[in-house]
Amino acid sequence: MCICAILNFVCILLMVTFFVIIPDTVRAPQDGDFSYSVSADEKATITDYTGAGGAITINSTLGGYPTVAIGIMHSTAIPP
Repeated sequence: MCICAILNFVCILLMVTFFVIIPDTVRAPQDGDFSYSVSADEKATITDYTGAGGAITINSTLGGYPTVAIGIMHSTAIPP
């Protein structure tokens, strides 16, 4: 019975460690106020904007990748 208690404790400890170590969110690459994704052919698509709004200048590159598109935005800073 003692072995079962030890194995249960080890299993619970491993599960807790897994949830502490593994992040719960995956962040997209960010360059300035823009989040972006990179395609297989190494081109950037803007996926979010976190700036204050107003006049926005979109850079020709993000993270060294050429900016080729603006994707679906999920930012609350951009009015509908």
